[in-house]
Amino acid sequence: MNEKKVIGYVGTRNLGQMREEDIRKLDVINIAFGHIRENETVWEEGAGKEKDLERIRRIHPEIKIILSIGGWSADGFSQAAMTEDTREKAAKSAAALVAAYKLDGIDIDWEYPCFALAGIAADMRDKENFTLFLRNCVRSWTPWEAAGCSPSPQGETLILPCIRTCRRRRNIWTMYN
Repeated sequence: MNEKKVIGYVGTRNLGQMREEDIRKLDVINIAFGHIRENETVWEEGAGKEKDLERIRRIHPEIKIILSIGGWSADGFSQAAMTEDTREKAAKSAAALVAAYKLDGIDIDWEYPCFALAGIAADMRDKENFTLFLRNCVRSWTPWEAAGCSPSPQGETLILPCIRTCRRRRNIWTMYN
């Protein structure tokens, strides 16, 4: 389990410009960025990127391709995590994106739970709600087939929350289903 992985962030617009030698050097591509809009997980720039994703998989069939959701100044998490209904909507729409684009999972980049900054709404209940949101993701996506999703060719699905909670940086937690 101590095997090192090479992970690279790639902007959606740059997927088609990736060089073959760079693709072969990576274990994981984190695509920047999907967002939460009106309690739904969306990838506005994803339309039309299927050919780029297919090319990457042809070059390196074992690579994991993850959609990073959020990032700096990306609002919507606090609102989406607030109630059971909104958490379910966000989780199920994320699962639908993974299925539609044949991704290997998502990276949740919520900056910053419990702390309003850069136009991002926050609530003191974010810490608890984040945990509940992850629970909804697991419940919505397990098993993947029940949600109409096809897991990665390797049979694993990743949820990678990379969070900074309540002003303290947390480690990346990786969950394999």
